[in-house]
Amino acid sequence: MIYFKYNTNHISEPSFGYIFIYANRLLIHSLSLSERKLLVGLKRSKCLNMKVGAYFWYGFSKWDEMFTDRLLNVYSDRCPTWGWVSDTQENFEYQIDLAADNNISFFAIDWYNSPYMGEYNRAVDMFLKAKNADRMEFCLMVANHAGAEVRLNEWKPLCEKWLPYLSDPHALKVDGKPVIIFFLVHDLEEQLGGAESAKRCFDYLNELMVKNGFPGINIIGCVCPYGSPGFYEIDYHPEWFNEHKWQEDIARYKWEGYSALTGYNYRKFNTYDENGKLALSRPFSEMTMQHEDCWDVFCRYNECGIKYIPPILSGYDARPWDCVWKCNPTGKRQNYCVDRKPETLYNHAVNAGLWLEKNKKYTMDDIAIVYAWNEYGEGAYIAPTVGDPDAKYLRSIKDAVDLINRKRKK
Repeated sequence: MIYFKYNTNHISEPSFGYIFIYANRLLIHSLSLSERKLLVGLKRSKCLNMKVGAYFWYGFSKWDEMFTDRLLNVYSDRCPTWGWVSDTQENFEYQIDLAADNNISFFAIDWYNSPYMGEYNRAVDMFLKAKNADRMEFCLMVANHAGAEVRLNEWKPLCEKWLPYLSDPHALKVDGKPVIIFFLVHDLEEQLGGAESAKRCFDYLNELMVKNGFPGINIIGCVCPYGSPGFYEIDYHPEWFNEHKWQEDIARYKWEGYSALTGYNYRKFNTYDENGKLALSRPFSEMTMQHEDCWDVFCRYNECGIKYIPPILSGYDARPWDCVWKCNPTGKRQNYCVDRKPETLYNHAVNAGLWLEKNKKYTMDDIAIVYAWNEYGEGAYIAPTVGDPDAKYLRSIKDAVDLINRKRKK
């Protein structure tokens, strides 16, 4: 993995003299010939431009229990520059312009199969009504977690409900096929009654899209190679990795009908130091390296050849919600970063671009996806806030994508 050191005023193009490679968990101050060729060779590439999307969560559309006292009072710097509640069409169109101006090509909008959380689904409709919707694309990210499960007996009605979104001219497509993302791959398999039943369900959706004039559907699922039971899609624990099981799992997912895999975010829970003391605070750079490690696992252990969309971590600090309340009744402690910086995010996004270039066999249309546009409660956001009114995190993504694409075009 390659890391770039640069002036904190950023963002200028990195020179070879300031490049470091992370190898075997040690930083060395030189580049191999292959790594040099990789960066310089971008200008000779005939590939598509790097395309970056962002997960979009509409949980801050109304005042409810999401607004904990801790979020409002202790973490008030996370308040968006337009205010906590953003449920107007005008504001949504402003966010589209803001994203499009900064190289965000699509929103993966969280969608819930739940009457309780159905209010959050308004974001998709607001996108479609936007006067400037042609500036970017969108796809659904079906959040099939507890309380919003996707059951077998609901599958066909849900496909009909998703059809207008998947068929919309602004829907994200790869090879002409609309894209839909599912949050919990393991859980969805169980919710649909097992692998064979999941395959029949996916075949039905694919046939439905063909009947409506498309070549099929791209089904993408979130999963982590280091996941543990119950948190298979997000938990990061390399010590639990089982190569045989991993290869078996992803081959089954491909057989079921997944076109590609990705992640929402990868993180650890309840980390302890060498003295056995709970050590939840972790460097942001460590968390981004964990993500990049997961990217590489998808290449090293992928005999079935399923595609992968690397997730880019913009931060993680869910302490505003790390308390006993309705959406976190257990109060489970999670790792968080306290040194989140735009420069680190820039490094991470550039590395995603280099990874896409190096691993074309496993990439899907040169796409990467940022977690997240507006997960303020979880500390993952690139939209401008009171604490970041100049949108430095968003500009980090823009500048990284500009760098990668500029090198490819030369």
